[in-house]
Order: sequence, then structure tokens, then C-alpha cells
Amino acid sequence: MSFGFEIPDFSLLRELGAGGPAPVFLADQLGLDRQAAVRILRRDRSGSEESGSESDLTQPFERESRLLAHVQHRNIVSIYQIGATDAVLFRAMEHLEGGSLLERMRANDLTPAQAVNCCAQLAQALHAVHALDAFHHDLRPSGILFRDARSPVLTDLGMVRDSTLGANDTATGISRRTPRYLSPEQRQGLPIDARSDVYALGLLLHFMLTGEFMLTGEFMLTGEHGGEGLRPLPDEVPGLQPVLERMLAGDPAQRYPDMLEVQAALAAVVPLEEELSADSFELPIAARPRRKWLRSLALAGLSTLAAAAFAAWLWLPRGLDDAQRQRVEQGLLDFETYMVRMDIYGPAGANATDALERVLAITRQYPGVPEAVERLTGVYLQDAHDSYLRGNFEDVVRLSEKALAFEPGHPDLGQLQAEARQALARQRLDDLLARGQTALARDRLLPPAAGNAFDLFSEARSLNPGNRAADSGLREIQLRLAERARTAWGAGDVQRAREITLEGLALFPDSLLLNELQVDLEQARTAD
Repeated sequence: MSFGFEIPDFSLLRELGAGGPAPVFLADQLGLDRQAAVRILRRDRSGSEESGSESDLTQPFERESRLLAHVQHRNIVSIYQIGATDAVLFRAMEHLEGGSLLERMRANDLTPAQAVNCCAQLAQALHAVHALDAFHHDLRPSGILFRDARSPVLTDLGMVRDSTLGANDTATGISRRTPRYLSPEQRQGLPIDARSDVYALGLLLHFMLTGEFMLTGEFMLTGEHGGEGLRPLPDEVPGLQPVLERMLAGDPAQRYPDMLEVQAALAAVVPLEEELSADSFELPIAARPRRKWLRSLALAGLSTLAAAAFAAWLWLPRGLDDAQRQRVEQGLLDFETYMVRMDIYGPAGANATDALERVLAITRQYPGVPEAVERLTGVYLQDAHDSYLRGNFEDVVRLSEKALAFEPGHPDLGQLQAEARQALARQRLDDLLARGQTALARDRLLPPAAGNAFDLFSEARSLNPGNRAADSGLREIQLRLAERARTAWGAGDVQRAREITLEGLALFPDSLLLNELQVDLEQARTAD
């Protein structure tokens, strides 16, 4: 099927969704035997330089793609590749088949406790974005897909990188936002920060719990609901009403200051042992504000002792002293800095790889470490794949071996490494056979001659037993040796004929041709 353009390394299958000016296509990623979702932006729809609108779509698309690649988190879509052709800009992402949040809400497929769990996981993902001084500002149910029944994934980021910009100053502009999920400050063009995402997440949670949007009167402009905009919440989540009201405060100063405190408040409302697993509350890599966690838990009604015990269970692995924890946290901060700079492999001692190795030398069981391993492994996998497509199979093996040291048993890395080794073996085999034929043409048949045909064809056969070209080359050597011996015999030099034959039998003891020739030579010598 033709779509009027092609994407390098991908075979487009069908369109998954229109997505406004940037539709998404299902595609096969060539060479890796996996499917991907490829979002494209046609250059002829991104504006024109003459009109000044080229950056209206192109620059935000490129910025969003780069940030998605940097902010790797289990609740943010994984990026496989970003690039551009003469016709389109594109980014290839993991293909998520669990449906959208909007679809699940329409099907009434989320319990109240599952909705809170979903919100908590999205808060984690948003905190990872905020850690890079970037903000989403366009949360909506259709932009959240599910990897499985309980794993929501952000698939796009309508962010700005500068928290001082107003809503109308973003590259994409307020007209391209989803109006019902905008904060009051966004609607009024005021400066925005992480608290705008707290507000949007509150609207999303309200929608998940009640199935209704908060669209009444003055609320849409000011965000001041006064108890009228909030619908009654399900009985299954008692105590959530004040949490939701604080998330949806019209004044940003009255909201939770960050997503960590949102998570803590949600954890206090819904017991972890029921719907929210301990795993779902691991802190992202850059999150280390311990005092905020303890304060939030205490304000939520837990005793100071209980809050401290919960925090200790959450992010203080046993067996590490304070000095080790400080080194781990510093290493994770260094890692994040190098990842943003894309200093993956160098300079020596000041790159993401070395920073993570220093952390792993201390522990793997620390909040943020598993995510760091996953992120770095993803970079190595992408670089290894790019090297594979360029035919640099030695680089593939080197990169995959390094990445497998971080994440042993990674299936994609293991498969790519195996394919690269096979490709290297094929290259080596082809090289040996070609050099063997050259040696035959130059009559360099046997050792100790450098690059002799016997050694080359023998190595080729050891790499690929039963290889016809290698077997044929070795038979040709036997024929030529027999011919040389008979030529010497015919010239009356029986001794030289015997030497050639014995030299051949030392390498081909089972050669019927050479053994028969030896018998004939012995009989001739006896007759003489």
C-alpha cells in the first residue's frame, strides 16, 4: 500500500489514527521483527517560511520527539527512532494495543480504585517530564494508551521547556490544546508550570471517576468550582474529595506543588495492598525531595512515625549506609545530566555510561536505578540497531555486549547481537572463500605460504561445515597436487613425485586420489 511517502527502515501497513496534522501509522520495523507506531508530519502541512508558520508545527514536533526520547519511563511511550525525509518528519514509537483511556471510560472499564492507580502512574510519568523543566499542558484521555490492563502510557507531550512562558507563547499555541483540560492560567495566557499539569491531572481523574467533564459556567474560565463543578465521587474512594479539590484549585498556589505530593496524597487515600502496588510508587530518576514526601504523608493524616516508616520502605534499601546513598543519588543526578546532554559514551569519566556503572557498583535496588538502566539500555539498543542497518556488525556486538551487562537477558539486545554475530560470520566466510579462490589462481596451495588456499578453505569449512565452495576448493588442491606429482613422475623425478604426494597426504590423509597415487609410486619404485 502506498501512502505517498516512505519512512527509512520501516514498512508502513495502515493508518492508526488521524491525529490532526500528524497522523499515526502502524509499521513493521525492518531488521528487528517488531511493529511500531510511526507518527509523521508532512512538510507540506507544516506551514511555509514565507508565512512565518514553518515553526508552528515543525519545531514543536521535533522538540517533542527529542524530549520523548530523553524522558524514558515505563508510563511514557518508548521511542525507537526519530528522523526526517524530504517529505516528512517522523518518530517511531512502541505500538500499544491496550486501547485509549477514552475508550476504556466509554466502556465503563475502570473501577474507582483502578482510576486512582492510573492517575498515580501518570503522576510518575509527569514528574519525570517536570524533572527536565518541561511540562505537558495537554493531558487528554485520547492521548493516553494502555500497554496492558493496568499500565497507562503517555504517547505525546504538548510541553514547553521554559516555565516562564504563557500559554499563548508556546510554540503550538492554545488553539491546538484540548480546551476542557486547560488550567485557568493557560486560558488567561499567564505563566505556567508543573501546577498546570496537576490541575489537568485532576480534571482527568474527575472524568475517570464520574464520567463527566466540569464544564459549568464560570468554572471553565476561572477554575473556581465552589463545590458546584465537582460531581459526587464514588463511595469506593472515601477521602478523595479534598485531594481532588486541592488539585483543581483555581489559584495555582493552593494546589499541590508537584506530582510527588499528588502521589503521596493518592497513596494515603487508596490502600496500596488493594489496587496500588508498591512498584507503582517508585520515584523517577530525578526525584529526591524526601522532606516533601514526609510532609505530604503527615498532612494526609498519617502519624510522623508511620510516614517515616513508609518513606524508609519506599526509597531506603537495606544494606546501604548514608555515604553509599549519597554516592548513588549523586550518580543518578550525574546520569540525568549526561543523558540530557546526550553524552552517552564520552568523554571518559563524564558520561552516562560511566555514571551508571558507578551506581551499579554500589546497588541495583534503589529508586530510579531500574529506570536509569532501562533508559540507557534503550539508547544502546537504538545505536546498535542503527549500526546494524549500516552494516557495522562489530559495533553492534560491542554495543549489545555493553548493554547486556546493564540488563542481562534483554530479548531485543540478545536477538540483535545474535543476528550481528551471524552477519559477521557470513562476512568472514565470504572473505575466506574469496581469498581462497585468489590463492588458487596464484597457485599458493599449501602452508607455510602466507594466505595459502588450504588454510583459507579449511577455516571456511570449520565456520560452515559442508560448505560446497570450501569443499570444492579443497578438492581442487588435491587435484593440483596429484597433477604436480604425476608431472614430476612423467619427467623421471620419482623422488619429487613421492615428496609432493606425501606432503598432500599429510594434509589430506583420507584422499583417495593421493592414496592411489602413492600406491602407484611405490609399485614403480619396487619395479625399478
